[in-house]
Amino acid sequence: MLTRNDVLGKAIHECLVDMYRWAQPSIDIDKLIESGFKDSEENPLYKRHYLSQDNFIYIRNSFKIAYGIVDDWDDTFDTLIDYLVKGGIEDDYKPATKDRPGYRDYKKVPSLETIVGKETTDLCLTYIKKCRDFYKGHCLEVNQFDMTMALGVGSPNSCAKVVEDYWHEHGKPEFQVKEFKIEDVLYDEEYPDVDEFLESLK
Repeated sequence: MLTRNDVLGKAIHECLVDMYRWAQPSIDIDKLIESGFKDSEENPLYKRHYLSQDNFIYIRNSFKIAYGIVDDWDDTFDTLIDYLVKGGIEDDYKPATKDRPGYRDYKKVPSLETIVGKETTDLCLTYIKKCRDFYKGHCLEVNQFDMTMALGVGSPNSCAKVVEDYWHEHGKPEFQVKEFKIEDVLYDEEYPDVDEFLESLK
């Protein structure tokens, strides 16, 4: 049976494949692995391929969204705080009568300050925010994915000079990094077709 860990592993692999696809020089990681390639500490793959920090974040976040690897901790607390400070609405079920069936309605909920006063409200909000901030960043999946992509799997280098120097010393004196944003390539008509553009990165 497919587990959540299997899904996360798939997300990490596919994210890495996409990063090297958009890296410079662009490579197909799956084909490289199939060919029997083994990475080494002396000459690690990531040092030879450049991906800007912006493009790294764009790809990483795209996969996090696609695979549901999201931390909605702050959003949940912001909703709670907003509800308490401004008031909100709640269900108000109306029972059936002989003239009409029962139905679901809504009624206003007053702000917390209206009910318990400003001093108590401020104290409540202080402790709610302390709880929010103390546990922030404790989403295991998000932390695992972010750390693995940044450190654990050898994602491409974000230092253009290191990559350019490597290729200048290894038979490609003309190699030069191109700066671009992936979203521009995908959505700006000034760029060529995506496959054509990726081919130009090889």
